[in-house]
Amino acid sequence: MVEFPTVLVGSDKVRAGLTSGLFYRDGGVIREGATGRIVELLQDGHLPDPKMAELLSASVVPLAVQAVGFAIVVSKLESIRASLESVLEEVRGLRDDMRAVAAQLDAQSIGRLLGAMHSCALELKEGSTARLAEYRQCFLEYYHQFRRLAELVSGDPRLLRSHPELLLRSHQAMSLSGVAARDLCVRMGQRESALELGETIHRQSSEIEARVSKQLGAPSSLFWVEKEHRQGQAEVRESTARLGGHVEQLRLAWDSPVGGQVRALLGIPSVAIEK
Repeated sequence: MVEFPTVLVGSDKVRAGLTSGLFYRDGGVIREGATGRIVELLQDGHLPDPKMAELLSASVVPLAVQAVGFAIVVSKLESIRASLESVLEEVRGLRDDMRAVAAQLDAQSIGRLLGAMHSCALELKEGSTARLAEYRQCFLEYYHQFRRLAELVSGDPRLLRSHPELLLRSHQAMSLSGVAARDLCVRMGQRESALELGETIHRQSSEIEARVSKQLGAPSSLFWVEKEHRQGQAEVRESTARLGGHVEQLRLAWDSPVGGQVRALLGIPSVAIEK
């Protein structure tokens, strides 16, 4: 087999959309961040320098080591904001433990999380790294709050039956907050912290997936399971698989020569003191 160095080429519209976080790349396809709708198919273009081709085609490099990765996380969280706020409002009329969690995740707090993500994205774009540890702590706090909510819903058949969207949205927000925190570890050059956090996020997502499967696999679920429950289960399963893949990709990216070149270009330290 003969390999030809190539690079995928897109329009100015695609470049602007990727930079702003409005679009994201899925292989050779550009999709709209909010809906997943196909915007454009990328075209092959020849790249004369094989080393540069290897660098640009490094799909194993994690999101934070790509120019628009953090903006994609922000865009996805923005896309579920309204429905997340809506289901959290419903939670306040449920059990005491659910109300306690929801009280920490009101509309203003979700706005603060998005504001912090926007601010962090801007500082990354400007090359500022002074507040990355502060942002990471903020994202981790929200991660644990959303995780607790997803765990409560996935472990209670009555809640899962009546509020399938609450499971889906809380799991999405949990994953996005966790990925943002993990990728800031990458930006700070903290390999072990990034890997440990990635593994923790994957493990906890797997536990939620297992609870959902147990609830929907019980004989009694035959009387109430609907399309929304199966769709939510499928999305949680797919998200969990992606989170697991992220860990392996991160390990490969960090330990490969290509990953080292990308980090050097972006000014990410190869070794950092773990805090």
